[in-house]
Amino acid sequence: MFKSTTYVNRRNQLKKLVGSGIIFFPGNEEVGMNFTDNVYPFRQDSTFLYYFGLDKPGLSAIIDIDNDQDILFADEAGVGDIIWMGPQMLVSEMVEKSGAGGAKQTTELSSYIEKCLNKNVRIHYLPQYRYRNLLKLSELFGKNPDWIKANASVELIKSVVTQRNIKDEEEINEIDKATEITAKMHRRAMAYAKPGMLEMEVVAELNRVALSEGPGLSFPCIITVKGEVLHNHYYGNTLEDGQLLLVDSGAESLSRYAGDMTRTFPVSGAFSDMQKEVYKVVLDSQLLAISMLAPGVRYLDIHLKTAKNLAKGLKSLGLMKGDMDEAVAQGAHALFFPHGLGHMMGFD
Repeated sequence: MFKSTTYVNRRNQLKKLVGSGIIFFPGNEEVGMNFTDNVYPFRQDSTFLYYFGLDKPGLSAIIDIDNDQDILFADEAGVGDIIWMGPQMLVSEMVEKSGAGGAKQTTELSSYIEKCLNKNVRIHYLPQYRYRNLLKLSELFGKNPDWIKANASVELIKSVVTQRNIKDEEEINEIDKATEITAKMHRRAMAYAKPGMLEMEVVAELNRVALSEGPGLSFPCIITVKGEVLHNHYYGNTLEDGQLLLVDSGAESLSRYAGDMTRTFPVSGAFSDMQKEVYKVVLDSQLLAISMLAPGVRYLDIHLKTAKNLAKGLKSLGLMKGDMDEAVAQGAHALFFPHGLGHMMGFD
């Protein structure tokens, strides 16, 4: 976690951007894999982390803009929790670390929301990607899930995006830590992969590196000798001499900021002539994109310039035909470049 003042300042800025009403942030819960106590690895909601910093299950929070209050809804750990998991953070410690103005028990959340609804106070919330939280909002509001989906706050969405788009020095340091671990993962994959291995052996090694230096992976590894596959969940292919191995993976820092890199390398350690030429085209396009990065430059302009450069390189190898500016305008390059140039970095 950062200092409590970081979260206080973020919430104060959010209040100014949204303007009025209350903002409801449901944190994530632990979810059972095959029974209640055998849970998936816990991952807190990223926006909850951004504004409150608490990486623990079972929490919710309210930002009351009109009354300038930040309220954490949390319960003290029970005796059973302490027996099984050891000493747990006190609610008073959570309040102190997050800089919240106070705390209420989770059983008080329903009546708090009900009072706001009865007073016609606008309740802002973000679109929910976990059905457990979607159903939680449905129960609290007394509305069906489709209504909850349709009435997420546009003002809150835009305000959160405005804040999270810009990273301060603390966040940049965390992203650097995540990318350092991620780079170690990729260098290890290049050294470790050999003909005769299964893809899953490389996956296991990447998991080892990520877990040895942080919470683990920032997303499930995409590792495949089938280069045309964008998202794979099968790691049973055998690595063979002459193949290229695509590795798209990343690690999280201790503060849950994410690394994400994609590299492709020859299983045997040496490119064929054609593989080398295609690799050069991709590398040249990447370096062009990097050279264009500067304040005030539109991401879309960098993407399109890179796409055209990539298309022209592929044409020189006989892999595309015609006018490349027109080809990019019509989207033909997307057959080779469906994922685009990249995406933003942060918690997600």
